[in-house]
Amino acid sequence: MDFYNILMPRPKSEMFLPSVNHEEMIKAALWNVDYHLGAVKHFNHEPGMSTIWEDDATLEKARRLDLQADINRFHAHLRAFFWELVATFEEMKVWATETHGRASGHLAELHKTANANWYAEVSSYRNFAHRCFLVAQGEYGVESRKLVFRSLIQARKDGGQPMVPDGLIEYRDEMHKLLDRLRQIPV
Repeated sequence: MDFYNILMPRPKSEMFLPSVNHEEMIKAALWNVDYHLGAVKHFNHEPGMSTIWEDDATLEKARRLDLQADINRFHAHLRAFFWELVATFEEMKVWATETHGRASGHLAELHKTANANWYAEVSSYRNFAHRCFLVAQGEYGVESRKLVFRSLIQARKDGGQPMVPDGLIEYRDEMHKLLDRLRQIPV
């Protein structure tokens, strides 16, 4: 057997996946959610994101690059936050299917959650992140030019605009509640 056939299974063969502990994978994904949430909180308050600096003619080029780096990191962690939330949900589906079967109450709960408003928003924001930057709008004080609050653009016509970081914390908490509900469903 050549190297290509080892890496690329024949179309009629079953995919081989190493044995994984799905609950550990879910915990790892939730840890990543918390990591990215912490980074979003941090960069939201860094000078690049928390002050209006673009029209300040006194800033040197090197300082402008540092401030722009804050913005770039904020956006990278914001996108990663939503990718990890959806990855958590997807791993929950794999866990439920492999552990409890396709007709389980676990999958019914996941299907119900997939249609919930909060998860529709999470999914939309993750999909935005595939196409472009997520748009975070900041409201700044007139005199201080300091950040008052930041929100994401609206993901649904009938939805609100989640505040950063409070709305993100709510999404994270909803994912933890979902995991708790799944653990309470009888096998």
